[in-house]
Amino acid sequence: MKQPLLILVLLLIVHSAFSQFYIGDHKNVVRNGLKRYIKTEDLTNTTIVERGDTLVLQINDPRKQHAEFRYIFNQSQWCIAEQKIACVHCADEFMKTTLAAQKYEWVKINDSTYVSKFSKKRLLQVTAVDTMKRVDITKIKWSREKYEKWLISK
Repeated sequence: MKQPLLILVLLLIVHSAFSQFYIGDHKNVVRNGLKRYIKTEDLTNTTIVERGDTLVLQINDPRKQHAEFRYIFNQSQWCIAEQKIACVHCADEFMKTTLAAQKYEWVKINDSTYVSKFSKKRLLQVTAVDTMKRVDITKIKWSREKYEKWLISK
């Protein structure tokens, strides 16, 4: 009985972090949001590390599944990409939630790639990483022609 409850709690915590879409936000907004998340979820052994143009939230709380969230910024400090690395089940739940967001109108290109509607300019890619899964969401500067090629390739 304890294990299903622990899995449910873990999914809710990872889902709440995954549900934050910071693309388009300033680095300070992202950093403050991650600090609030750590405090709200009462996470221990969890750090925010700054590596050049990237903020990394490393969750190593012994009560939780290990996860790492990376936020990449342009030269003006605006978030242009998010990368989530978590257990396969957690990443799959994030994918389900993300793809259900109707404002993006995601289109499946293949089993690991999705594109949003043209005006949102998002590319979503999924990659297996050892026993985990990585989900990348990137803001893309594509032309209408390039976007149409993506759609034709599906």
